[in-house]
Amino acid sequence: MRYVLMNWVHPDDAAAWEEWSAEEKQADIDRHIAWFGKHRDHIAGGEELDEVRTVKTL
Repeated sequence: MRYVLMNWVHPDDAAAWEEWSAEEKQADIDRHIAWFGKHRDHIAGGEELDEVRTVKTL
């Protein structure tokens, strides 16, 4: 069985992330890398969509 994982980030949250320190950003990135590393055998694909302001719904 396959699933689709879609992650949407609210623009306010994206703006807040930009205000984080370099250490906070790196810790967040490290958490994501660890999660994907743990589950990599079950992940196919992984293409990133564009930013919210340019994405279109079909």
